[in-house]
Amino acid sequence: MALNASNIVLACAGLVCAIAGGLLFMAKPAKSQVPQQFWLSPSQPTQPSQKAPQTAPGEILASTCAGCHGQDGNSEGPATPSIAGISVPYFLRTMEQYRQGKRNSTIMRRVALGYNAAEIEAMAYYFASQKFIPVKQPFDPKRAERGAIYHKRYCEYCHRDGGARAGREGILAGQWVPYLRATLTDMVVGKREMPHSMKRWMERLVRIEGEDAVEDLMHYYASNTKGATQSLLP
Repeated sequence: MALNASNIVLACAGLVCAIAGGLLFMAKPAKSQVPQQFWLSPSQPTQPSQKAPQTAPGEILASTCAGCHGQDGNSEGPATPSIAGISVPYFLRTMEQYRQGKRNSTIMRRVALGYNAAEIEAMAYYFASQKFIPVKQPFDPKRAERGAIYHKRYCEYCHRDGGARAGREGILAGQWVPYLRATLTDMVVGKREMPHSMKRWMERLVRIEGEDAVEDLMHYYASNTKGATQSLLP
């Protein structure tokens, strides 16, 4: 067959396309060499990396507690304790007991489960920094006087400064007495765990001084309104 100019041009064009296609095939990287996200199907979109959200300030988190525990943790109702000024270790231990169901409550277990560890710690530091305002309550001076003796004899070792020390235990002096009574009742009937050392000293108190001695302690704590003497921060 005779070759003319048009046939030569077509043949050259085909040869160029073939060479170009081969080069592209050779240059294509293997799938394993391409970042994985480029091989994901449309149903598997990649997500941009994001930093973990920061924990909100303790004051903001603690605002949800004001409805029951009062402004800044100073309760205005006898059934709910004031938590302003309590120590960080005590707050953390209490919340963990609620989370684990080891402490009797109405709603506090659900509340505690709604926060993570960092948020609970932030609230602990916030409440520890607040001033505890003792509750002014009626009391019998004579019973309070006896209660002061009993406290010094049986309770002072753990609850220092007449129960006003914000140490690793809760604040007793100036706390709502109805709440203290209810808490002690829960411990006696087994709804709340009573620390071993407390149980030993309470049994000794009742055995030696009589059951009325417990109520004398309540009157003493109602009379002691000097306020928390220390906030224990780790």
